[in-house]
Amino acid sequence: MRRIWIAAAICLTGIGAAADGAPSPGWEDLREQYLPGGEVRFDQTLRLMTPDKVEQSFQVPVIVKLGADLGRIEELVVIAENNPIQQVVRIHPHERLESVGLNIRLEMSTPVHTAARTADGVWHVASKSVLVPPSM
Repeated sequence: MRRIWIAAAICLTGIGAAADGAPSPGWEDLREQYLPGGEVRFDQTLRLMTPDKVEQSFQVPVIVKLGADLGRIEELVVIAENNPIQQVVRIHPHERLESVGLNIRLEMSTPVHTAARTADGVWHVASKSVLVPPSM
């Protein structure tokens, strides 16, 4: 099993208000655009780990843990809801992954979503809101 670490600098704008682990108000639009076809399940087989509140918005760690019971992942997506370019990363792994880590830049508070598509076409989704204090 492999781990992939990706560094990404993303500038996010807007205001997000998503409850952790649940769809945000803009979720349906994101789902249609970035997770075409297949069933979507918010479940515990995929974990999104990032701080609840960040002090240094220019380097926000994001870790996606893929449960062993997911099996082979055909596609993995990380979406920053309030980003002008919302798709942070899309990965098509060639072998089994345990986790993926990356750093993103946040200018404002936002919901972050991750989704993994399994061979049966199901998108397993996890979400978390990240609070970014206003700049001084």
